[in-house]
Amino acid sequence: ICSFYGGDIGPIIRKDIRNKKTSREDFYIVYTKEESRDSVLDALSQFPDENFKVFPDKSMDFTDALTRCKGVISAGGHQMLSEALFLKKPILAFPQKQQFEQRLNAIMLEKSGWGIHGEINHIVESLERFIETIDDFPLKAVGNDNFLFNDSTLAASNCIRSFVETNDPAFTTKH
Repeated sequence: ICSFYGGDIGPIIRKDIRNKKTSREDFYIVYTKEESRDSVLDALSQFPDENFKVFPDKSMDFTDALTRCKGVISAGGHQMLSEALFLKKPILAFPQKQQFEQRLNAIMLEKSGWGIHGEINHIVESLERFIETIDDFPLKAVGNDNFLFNDSTLAASNCIRSFVETNDPAFTTKH
């Protein structure tokens, strides 16, 4: 129901993301899982002229970095992609293995024109392509998919309320 592509409503964006002022500074944020951190860090070292802030990192504020970065490098989780898209940040998504949803998210991200579907087996090549094209985003969208990059928190809340009211008559008398 809730998606940046083809959903009934767009993504739900956290309040701390919605309320932040955005800018574009000269760094990328990299959000990586522990199991892939070593290979990602090794690949990032191939780009010594680029500035990367790697998360999770308890010494840095992720939300603040997300609103100020020039691009995002992460897995293909829906919330991360939705928040970056809401902030109009280009994304290089490396879907986690065996995660069909993440693979689909990355494919749709690339179709939207706001990102690249990267392959972890070709991480250096994917990073090179992303870094070389960072100033070209958004690229031309492919197809006619219903992309929604707005905050749909209120619409989601109204949808839930309507569902509960329709299916629980006692709800309307209590509220």
